[in-house]
Amino acid sequence: VSVGETGRMRAPPGTSRSAMIASAELRHHIKREAKQEVYDPICKAAFECPVCMDDIDAGDGICLDECKHAYCGECLLGYYSQLIQNNKADSVVCPDPTCDHKITSREVRFVVDDTLFSKYVKFCRTLEVNKDPETKWCPNPMGCSTAIKR
Repeated sequence: VSVGETGRMRAPPGTSRSAMIASAELRHHIKREAKQEVYDPICKAAFECPVCMDDIDAGDGICLDECKHAYCGECLLGYYSQLIQNNKADSVVCPDPTCDHKITSREVRFVVDDTLFSKYVKFCRTLEVNKDPETKWCPNPMGCSTAIKR
């Protein structure tokens, strides 16, 4: 992406509009979270992962923000990936069946790669637009993927 003479962003040749929109959404999402305090979910103490039952050394596990449940990165990656790939990003809660802590986007971002996180952000955005009666998708038949207020 480059900035042209008019100050508008331009995509490299061959980049689709939907790829540009997804990239802009991802940048916006990351910038918004960067304004928050430094995020450090690394567990400071050793523990046993309740999913795989492996012993996790201090500094190697991930401790969730609100509920403080701890898991190994591999288990969280598998869990988040499965939910996101199956379009259930709205169901991303703590893996503990007795916990209803909704996982934050920064918790997801810390674990998954850029491609999966982009899909997560896009899915969450779609949910927001579809739930808001004052917002609708652009009626352009070319499918510009822009949400507009009614």
